[in-house]
Amino acid sequence: MPLEDAISSVSGIDEINVWSFEGFADITCTFVLERDIEGAAQDIREKVAGAIDRLPRDTLPPIITKQDPQSDPIMTLLVSGPMSRRELTEIADKQIRRAIQTVDGVGSVDLNGGQGRQVRVLLDAQKLTAHNFTVLDVRSALQRENIEAPGGRMITGPQELGLRTLGRVTSAEQFGEIVIGTRGGTPVRVRDVAQVEDSAQELRTWSALFRKDIPGRTSFPFKFSVNRESTLCASRTTCEASSMICVPSFRPACNFRWSTIFPISSRLRYIRSSNI
Repeated sequence: MPLEDAISSVSGIDEINVWSFEGFADITCTFVLERDIEGAAQDIREKVAGAIDRLPRDTLPPIITKQDPQSDPIMTLLVSGPMSRRELTEIADKQIRRAIQTVDGVGSVDLNGGQGRQVRVLLDAQKLTAHNFTVLDVRSALQRENIEAPGGRMITGPQELGLRTLGRVTSAEQFGEIVIGTRGGTPVRVRDVAQVEDSAQELRTWSALFRKDIPGRTSFPFKFSVNRESTLCASRTTCEASSMICVPSFRPACNFRWSTIFPISSRLRYIRSSNI
């Protein structure tokens, strides 16, 4: 593995753990106590930068972060509601999460378990063969037509305006109208060789709560992890975030009055004990 081979030469490494999944890999390096963490992080960045050329094509640039115990979530919430998972994802992401992010001191709010919108193109192999097209032809057409790119600039007197080409496809019907190519002078569109569906992403994660006082389990589609900014008081941030969730006007303002928002963990007691 290119990255593991490059990283293993960094001095002061005590242990390297690698987890590989489909389309994703995680490498965790543990250093001895004597090693300066800032210098170690810089060495890792340099080694990774030198090994990028040996990674497979279309691989996204690696993200390098330092693990800090103080960056652990200060609060974890479970959310559920009577609507569909896709609709619940839309509300949770664009209303609940953004509302919590407005609290002073909250650095980020991570959402786990959502099922966002996904447009699916279901190809028909027989129709593709009949029109003499391949899967790569369809993919190239979708990539070519569904893009926003700079469109140059326009000079009007003393002003200069930047132009942008709006080419994003927003609906399943528009995806179906994309032209793959021509056969016999007739344009062949995506809808001629495939079925386009406005659907939801494949469900890969979910949350469930097991409680001693309630038999069985309670399903909660989403889990929010609230993280604080490292430079601000964690105790005050946790209190303000908790207070916002408990305010009766919070849910109507977020169009979430029939939902269940259940806090399952908070570091407030430990934060106050350590005076962070």
